[in-house]
This record gives sequence, C-alpha cells and structure tokens, in this order.
Amino acid sequence: MKRDMIYLIVFLIGLLPQTLQAADMIRFQAVTDSSSRIRIDGTSTLHDWTVISQVAGGYIEMAAYVWDGALFNETSMSDTAVVPATVHVEIPVLSLQHDEDNDGLEENMYKALKSKEHPAITYHLTIGRRLPSTSMEKVRVVGSGNLTIAGFSRYIDLTIDLIRMSDNRLKVVGETSLKMTGYHIKKPKAMLGMIRTGDEVTIRFEWVTERSK
Repeated sequence: MKRDMIYLIVFLIGLLPQTLQAADMIRFQAVTDSSSRIRIDGTSTLHDWTVISQVAGGYIEMAAYVWDGALFNETSMSDTAVVPATVHVEIPVLSLQHDEDNDGLEENMYKALKSKEHPAITYHLTIGRRLPSTSMEKVRVVGSGNLTIAGFSRYIDLTIDLIRMSDNRLKVVGETSLKMTGYHIKKPKAMLGMIRTGDEVTIRFEWVTERSK
C-alpha cells in the first residue's frame, strides 16, 4: 500500500510541469464576425481582378511569458527577440468572391484551386522573430511556416504586424506575393481561353483574433 502511494506521488509530480505549461498557454481564436479581410489581387489579359474573403478561421497560441515579455515589453522593444508561437490560419476557398463581374473567372478559379479536394488555403507557423519596435501596441514579426494551396505546400517567410487592440483582440496584418505555378496551379481562364490570368498574385490580409476566456 505504501509503495503504491509512492508511485502515485511520483506520477503526479511528473504531470505537474505539463499541467503548469498548459495553464500558462494563451490562445487567440479567430473571430466569427466580418472584422477580418483577405484580398487577393491579380492580372489578366482583359483587366486586373480582385477576390475578397471575410472568412478566416484558425488560432494563435503562445506561452504567457511570450505575450507578457517577448512581444509587448517596454524594456526590450528595441531588441530583436525570438517569438515561439503557433499560428494556424484557414481560408475557405469558396469564401473568395470577386468584387465585380468576373467573366466566369470565379468558377474557374475554384476549379484551379481544387476546392472540392482541398476546400481551404492554410498557413501554419511555429516560430517567429520580433523586430525592434517603438510602439507598445504594434510589433513586426518575421515568421516562417507552411503555406498550402490546392494541396501543395511551400515553406515561406512572412512579415506581419501584430496590433494589440482593445477588448482582448489581436490583429494580424501583412501581405505577400507568389506565383500560382509555384503551387502547381493552372492559371484560370475564361471565355474559351480568350481571357487568361497572370501568374503572380498579391495576398493582403487583416486577420482579427480574440483572446479565449
């Protein structure tokens, strides 16, 4: 009986660091309102085009000490700091809508992105590096992670601004350019091939998250 009690105490002590670690984690969940905005701009042989989504799921997760120290810390804002955090973003392909008449490009875009087999564009980041800043409400982070489009993933660097908002919200702002062929995407066409899209697109985003209670 005494030996069993000792084993139980040792087991519980072994769980303690994991319990404390879990308790010290902070999660920001993507908001479900229309605060977020993802915009993709491209070109075609007829005119420039834009698709917009206000749907972006996912989360940001980091240890409490990162939020309180490594990011918004007045005593170290002039320094570069490693920011261990997990960021996961999901954008439903069918939520991308053209802002005007698109001559059939929208439906062809869904096909090119293989929306049935891969219904979401995802980005997953596991570590970042905070750049020197003079603001206590906004910091710039260079992150590295996997961007997956149409089922194909590439490891990319992405520079983002983290903006601390009121009401426990954190906004992520940034942009990046990429080539569709770099993700094995066939460039969408319309009107029997008379309209062809350019290869390069620019993605701009304002993603709003809220601290979980």
